[in-house]
Amino acid sequence: MRPDSRATLDHLKAAGWSIGILSGDHEEIVNPIARQLDINPEFVHAGVLPEEKLQIIQQSTPEGLTVMVGDGVNDSAALAAASVGIAVHGGAEASLQVADVYLIVPA
Repeated sequence: MRPDSRATLDHLKAAGWSIGILSGDHEEIVNPIARQLDINPEFVHAGVLPEEKLQIIQQSTPEGLTVMVGDGVNDSAALAAASVGIAVHGGAEASLQVADVYLIVPA
């Protein structure tokens, strides 16, 4: 985790954004990170399949703007379904093809 992650997410929360995690990783990996970042457990989803990521994004989008950040093939459908999909440097080609934004230089 980047040293500035918590401050960045706190800034987004202060601006009114809800922050969540959609990860295929196991709970024992995802939950400690979510606690460190003070992410509401309601918005933390571990062990999710690509189809589940898509479903969660689709359910969230009607409520407002949804931004999805991802880097893998397993994120592609959710990136495409989000209001704004952001693929990150080093990501799989499939995620780059569907993203609205591609970050080429890690900040």
